[in-house]
Amino acid sequence: MWQGVIDRLRNGQNSALDTTIDADFAVIDDIGAEYATDFSTQKLVYVLERRKSKWTVLTSNLTAKDWADRETRISSRLIRNGSKFVNIEARDYCTR
Repeated sequence: MWQGVIDRLRNGQNSALDTTIDADFAVIDDIGAEYATDFSTQKLVYVLERRKSKWTVLTSNLTAKDWADRETRISSRLIRNGSKFVNIEARDYCTR
């Protein structure tokens, strides 16, 4: 979960970021659910920039429009280089 990565970074555990960046394939869960600060936004932009041309799956409860309204640097990185933004409308798994 992205919030967990942010929490570990705030506690000085920089290896959490390195692991996410260096992986051949990464799933980053629940981006945008964390309390948005300059720090968390900067780190997400950094990760997305460094993962260019690598397989990355991101999950979020925010739509493409939500991202565009919230943070254009992240929004542009979610749709560049042939990336796909897939909107899935489904019930929360935990509330089934």
